[in-house]
Amino acid sequence: MADLARIGQMLATAFVAGLLLALEHLVVKFFGRDQLHRTVRYMMGILALYLPFSVLLMIWSDWWALAALWMVTVMGGLVVVGFYGIGYIWIEWWRHVEEKEREALDEQTRKKNG
Repeated sequence: MADLARIGQMLATAFVAGLLLALEHLVVKFFGRDQLHRTVRYMMGILALYLPFSVLLMIWSDWWALAALWMVTVMGGLVVVGFYGIGYIWIEWWRHVEEKEREALDEQTRKKNG
């Protein structure tokens, strides 16, 4: 009987996660894909899945699994955001270098045509 209760809890959790994903989809449609950065959309999807699952783990008092889930999630999020930042800095640096090269080439052309 306890197994049936757990199966019911898992089904309820899956149903809530599905509802949250549907709500997230509607929010993205309302605001438009271009209005929300893909990282924000990704985080919304992850939270729609992990929050109901976290509640289920709390009901089951599985604190180690809950801690592991969120440690892995937070670390993954930090890595993704960190690499977005590194990528942005890299792109901006190259834009700056290319701009300086263009300016130097323009100056050489002006001197040559003079």
